[in-house]
Amino acid sequence: APQLRLAYFTKPYNDTSGFPKDWRGMAVATQALVDHYAKLAYEKNIQYYGYSNGDAGIDMTLAGIAKAIRETGITEDRRTAIAHSFFIRDDQLDQYKANKILPQFMPNHIWMYGDVYRKILGDERASNMVPLNLTHAKGMQFGIHNDTPSSGPSALFTIGTAVNRNIYGGGVLGPDQRIDPYIALRAFTSVAAYQYKEEASKGSIAAGKLADMVLLDRNPLKVDPMEIKDIQIVKTIKNGKDLYVRP
Repeated sequence: APQLRLAYFTKPYNDTSGFPKDWRGMAVATQALVDHYAKLAYEKNIQYYGYSNGDAGIDMTLAGIAKAIRETGITEDRRTAIAHSFFIRDDQLDQYKANKILPQFMPNHIWMYGDVYRKILGDERASNMVPLNLTHAKGMQFGIHNDTPSSGPSALFTIGTAVNRNIYGGGVLGPDQRIDPYIALRAFTSVAAYQYKEEASKGSIAAGKLADMVLLDRNPLKVDPMEIKDIQIVKTIKNGKDLYVRP
């Protein structure tokens, strides 16, 4: 939880009040344990789906995966993913790409804690959290999620946050990292299905795939981006059957 100053960073938090001087957060596992489970996943052909917050925490996960690849010789795309990837650095994204790692970002923290991150981490680090545009510019696929119940369950709210990067208290966090609505929609649908190796059956509307879809009252690609979060669900269809119909 970066907002609680627990995420593990290579440099100290800007605001360490209540914590030791030069507090950088904490690692919740040893490097040896991270290495062990990364190698186990690669050896047993189990998809590795990690979870890391803070650039030092991400460094540990990347080191474990890189070691697993070296020791097992497995280099093909295994849909390895790291959830959240909060405050990932530019050079770490390059390592993700080199080792075929997919980031799974959670944009809602921009809205929820943007002001907090500016205070405890400074403008530069805060503005580059969840660097969606940078990731896209590197030619990488990424997914987005809302991490319910730590934030609300609305997919459209999360998509709108990825597009606008608005903060609850007002203003915008990292406007250079905004993305196009279509990219955000793909991140929540087809890319997410790809990450779970389910792209043959879901994630997009095509003949032969499951008929899982929603009917919206407005087109998220055509409305004012600020209105994406306010779009209403008219109907939810699951496996070809109406699951919800708006009264």
